[in-house]
Amino acid sequence: MKINCLAWQCCLLMMSSFSLSALAYVNVDNVGDKVIYDFVAEGVTLQTKNLDGQLFKAASLVGLDGYTGINNEIGSPEVPVIRFNVMADDASDIKIITRSFFNEEKIQVLGELKPVVAPVEKIAGARYEIFKNNNFKSMSAYPAGDFEISELGLVRGQKVFQVTLYPAQFISATNQLRISRSYQVEVTKSREAEAAGADGIVFVVGTKFKNSPSLKAYMAKKAATGLTVSQIDAAALNPDQIRAKIKALYSANKSLKYVVIVGDAADVPALQSTTIYGITDHYYASIDTSNYQSDIKTPDLFVGRFSAADEQQLATILLKYTRYMDGDFSSRGWLNHTSFLATDDRWELAEGTHNYVVDTYTKTRGYTGTFPEVEQAGGDKLYAVTYNAGNSEVMEAITKGRSIIDYSGHGANTFWDAPRVEQSDVRSLTQSSLPFVISNACITGDFRVTESFAETWQRQEWGAVMFWGSMDSTYWDEDDILEKRMFDGIFTGGKTTFGAITQFALEEMAKHYGGSGRSDYYFETYHMFGDPSIALRIK
Repeated sequence: MKINCLAWQCCLLMMSSFSLSALAYVNVDNVGDKVIYDFVAEGVTLQTKNLDGQLFKAASLVGLDGYTGINNEIGSPEVPVIRFNVMADDASDIKIITRSFFNEEKIQVLGELKPVVAPVEKIAGARYEIFKNNNFKSMSAYPAGDFEISELGLVRGQKVFQVTLYPAQFISATNQLRISRSYQVEVTKSREAEAAGADGIVFVVGTKFKNSPSLKAYMAKKAATGLTVSQIDAAALNPDQIRAKIKALYSANKSLKYVVIVGDAADVPALQSTTIYGITDHYYASIDTSNYQSDIKTPDLFVGRFSAADEQQLATILLKYTRYMDGDFSSRGWLNHTSFLATDDRWELAEGTHNYVVDTYTKTRGYTGTFPEVEQAGGDKLYAVTYNAGNSEVMEAITKGRSIIDYSGHGANTFWDAPRVEQSDVRSLTQSSLPFVISNACITGDFRVTESFAETWQRQEWGAVMFWGSMDSTYWDEDDILEKRMFDGIFTGGKTTFGAITQFALEEMAKHYGGSGRSDYYFETYHMFGDPSIALRIK
């Protein structure tokens, strides 16, 4: 790309005092055994962010969508970065060239630059803990380096490295952001061969369903779709033994892609985590190394659970999934409708997350809802504060049928708090729709209890085709990134199956924070209640 200096100068005259953006771009080329990334970082926006009454300026890079994040050193200036993951055999296979422009720009921060803050739990009364460390007082620019390369782990036997580039620096003495660099990154591709053959799916079955006729029929159905189907007998096995069997199967067949746990936690146990409070099925996703803890952020398999307590429940669940795969619906209008539910606590953030999804994707794709307007472009905005939505408004909307139901707010083992939706509401559904239910809320996916909110949605005949929910508490800012990146993956990232969609969201959230903070926690706490190999139906 050639930069026209006259055009650049004209652009500068039109810039506001808080924004510099015109010529940023990303270009990715495959050249032989190399992948070459070119980045030009010439723009930031500064938006006012209210942290419990304290106003700060939050900086973000523009024009580099899909490649941005933040430095995540709590108490330091929150400076935007370029960040992406690559596969390579060694860090030495990643070459980075830093180029400084002659027209280095400095942007005055009108106000206080936001410091990096610790995650805030989605519980009532939780507040941001705000402090500034010595990097706000330093005479040197922050961050000091040009780039950083770190090894994340292995994905299907291939090393994954995270590349972080620092095109922006904060100068505390003058309260300015300096944008001074462009980058070229050359990566020699990993020489590890991709597995050939049909994708594989394994059903991990405990004592309760080892002779289930509905499961046998479903496995035959999956085989008919072209998947290579296998089964692991997990009767009386502990999590280590189950993981060892999955690992052995993967070692023998590198085309294995999906794992389905068949049964509740009592029948097929999950790992007792030391990262979250609870148990996690993620132990069965990261399996290509014996050191699970070092590999949490680089899963190899997509894992879902059919959390049924008896044969009747399992048969109901599998009939739903079969109907969804076949498109066997009495009507199809519900596929055009979506619902977004937002809480009454930190409602500006929850609503803002949903508004990003609606404005960026669902509105332009032609999805609609019926609240607050009869023809609500983009889907229902069932917001507890802005539109005063309560249980009656939610139930009136979703009983008409929705393809996606997305909640952000407080949750419990058995309900969403605001707008309140309880298990009895889910059990009352009779509309023949099968939504993808996204629960960005605390403990709705804690399947240690008798029946969690997630399990109710899964077991109900007209409930969810997939429920995505958390075992432990979730966090406000992390859930914001998680939801946005999930819909990026659905509508522009080419992610089609529930496994790919949800794992992409987790990987992108972790990438935003550089793999630190709550990254490992999020991989372990969020669970898929459903078949990860099923493709989401979208417009």
